[in-house]
Amino acid sequence: MKDKILKSNWFWIVCIIIIWEIVSASGLVSSYILPAFSKEVTQLVSEITSKNLLEQVFNSFKLVVLGLGISLAMSLVVLILSDKFKYFKYFIRTICNILSPLPSVAILPLVIIWMGINDAAMLVLVIHSIVWPMIINLIEKVDSIPTVYHDFLRNVEVR
Repeated sequence: MKDKILKSNWFWIVCIIIIWEIVSASGLVSSYILPAFSKEVTQLVSEITSKNLLEQVFNSFKLVVLGLGISLAMSLVVLILSDKFKYFKYFIRTICNILSPLPSVAILPLVIIWMGINDAAMLVLVIHSIVWPMIINLIEKVDSIPTVYHDFLRNVEVR
């Protein structure tokens, strides 16, 4: 029984909350750095009941969905252009290999300088994190389609 309790996730979560409350109440750490867990829960309930938190969550969700849509549109345009122009595909692969590993946090200072702190800046960061992997995957998947299917589409004149 004791072994089962120690393996339980809930046991460790409760232990962390108790330690959090003790450290916060003791004053060892400033309340600005580690506020009491009970105060945090009270603030969370207050934000949820005032509907302020739900509005902010909806706004964040809206930005992510909008960023996904814009990234998809950009990726499809790049895919069509890279299919039509061979050298454009090489250029895009180079750009994707440079920008894809770059995390959004790395370009955050530049985005803040250029756009400020607003929804448009957040949208740029969302698009940056989605568009490069999407372009790479779309181009690779189209390239992996057997040539028989490409020939068939050319024969039936699908453009």
